[in-house]
Amino acid sequence: IDHLRSRCPGLFLLGLTATPIYNDERKQGWLLKLFPQNILYQVSPQDLMAAKILSQPVLEDAPTKNKPAFDDRAFQKWTTTYRDLPEEVIDQLATNNDRNEAIVNRYANNKEKYGKTLIFADRWYQCEYLCQALGRRHVRAGAVYAHSDANPGSADARNRRTTSENAKVLADFKEGRLDVLVNVKMLTEGTDVPDVQSVFLTRQTTSRILLTQMIGRGLRGQKFGGTEKAYIVSFIDDWTHRIDWAAYDPLNPEEADESAPEIGKRPP
Repeated sequence: IDHLRSRCPGLFLLGLTATPIYNDERKQGWLLKLFPQNILYQVSPQDLMAAKILSQPVLEDAPTKNKPAFDDRAFQKWTTTYRDLPEEVIDQLATNNDRNEAIVNRYANNKEKYGKTLIFADRWYQCEYLCQALGRRHVRAGAVYAHSDANPGSADARNRRTTSENAKVLADFKEGRLDVLVNVKMLTEGTDVPDVQSVFLTRQTTSRILLTQMIGRGLRGQKFGGTEKAYIVSFIDDWTHRIDWAAYDPLNPEEADESAPEIGKRPP
């Protein structure tokens, strides 16, 4: 940036997030409309891994054998929203104790392999369940969450976790006093724990943005105090419907979508 400013004193700079992508398919071509010259320079994930800036992701699927109840009517209604899974379906997954025990067993039976692990859950009560179940397996686990649930159940539940409590748990995890940190989308961006060895994704998502952010928490390479390899464990349910789940592929660099249709009169 300093070099560009020295060459172009009147330079305008637009800063974007690491994932400047829309989930809404109707808007995915807007980035190319703003920058018709396309991508002038980028560094591939492979180059970053070779330079030890990124870890090498080791992708693992963990089938849960759980068949979620998602009826045809609800599915058809949901497919027009461009949103992630409906809240009632997420609730169903988060409260399934057999499914949660499968998540616990996956870690507890492979603790040496997975090491310092970040678990992305969906509900505060799922965080609590996973922590207690891990504790019974002699795993040091803590949770950070905010009560952003549509219906947390009671006023007491809404006030159950404070910012200072979350900060203490996060500090314990960073400093090695916890093996596992469970959270509800609080650590998708902006939190840096370089030595995370594994990331557990407790459910699939249709959002490439969310998926990239979650996986990114485990991809700090050795040059930044991270690890050579990062285990990315995705828990896969047995869905009746075909759903276009987001997938992570470090071999395909992100590119703008040139095929997106015009978006009426609204400018990018």
